[in-house]
Amino acid sequence: VFEDSPIYLLKSIKNEVEIQGLKDCHIRDGASVVMYFAWLERELNQNGNTSITEHTGAMKVADYRSKQKNFVDLSFPSISSIGPNGAIIHYRPDEEKSSTITNKEVYLLDSGAQYRDGTTDITRTTHFGEPTEYEKEMYTRVLLGNLDLERIQFPLKWKVSGSNLDVLARTHLWTIGKDFAHGTGHGVGHFLNVHEGPQGINRRSTTTLQSGHTVTNEPGYYESGNFGIRIENLMVVRPGDFEASLKFENITIAPYERKLIKMDLLTKDHVDHINAYHQKVKDLLTPVLQEQGDDQAVAWLNEKTAPLN
Repeated sequence: VFEDSPIYLLKSIKNEVEIQGLKDCHIRDGASVVMYFAWLERELNQNGNTSITEHTGAMKVADYRSKQKNFVDLSFPSISSIGPNGAIIHYRPDEEKSSTITNKEVYLLDSGAQYRDGTTDITRTTHFGEPTEYEKEMYTRVLLGNLDLERIQFPLKWKVSGSNLDVLARTHLWTIGKDFAHGTGHGVGHFLNVHEGPQGINRRSTTTLQSGHTVTNEPGYYESGNFGIRIENLMVVRPGDFEASLKFENITIAPYERKLIKMDLLTKDHVDHINAYHQKVKDLLTPVLQEQGDDQAVAWLNEKTAPLN
């Protein structure tokens, strides 16, 4: 075999029906993540629950997903990790040995599901107590890398691949001598493999990005023995705002953690972009949460999507 099958490439380019399905399932999936975080925050901070482990947390978010329309199964075992375990990139919580989730450390959840109308893969990092200034700085630098990659537009004639763009997700870490030891993104199938090629965003990816490609955007930062941070969205490559150009559309619908954002590192453009995204998240998720009768999740969502200023 000397080159990829043309079928492999054709499968990776989603049509409008597949893209709409991916968008639809990401709304329901985002609602599940919001319900889980709202529940977890209440259990830790209001009810004083000290019995929730990384494993039972993973089971809880899976239960929320299982009740959504078109749910079939998880797309991969959830990475539910607190504190130092978050620094283990492919951590998997063991039922017998997983750590207790507390409000004293950074919590990372990388999870997803298979729905009949699409596949999801989302990571959100949060803190249920008071993060340190250092934790906020590193989270914000990861978030800035995520946003800079999401907002880039590029000319078709350059035949841009993921290797040309990977640096965008790392620049805010590189400026302080930090990095992360994994690729920035991978393709995602439509009710198929959660890792689908040939496209990706990493220094070795040479596949030209085309309209209809899906690719994750998941920069991170990992400090052994301390914490891990990752922020992951799924993006679709779309026609750009300029002639013969392409851009990314973020279709993941879940808020960022505002208490981990260090405002003095953000430009006004970044603030405006986050606020617009959070308004979109609020508009799309509120009706779903209300329909499912979770007033607590609605209140949590309102708090997390309030404008930054």
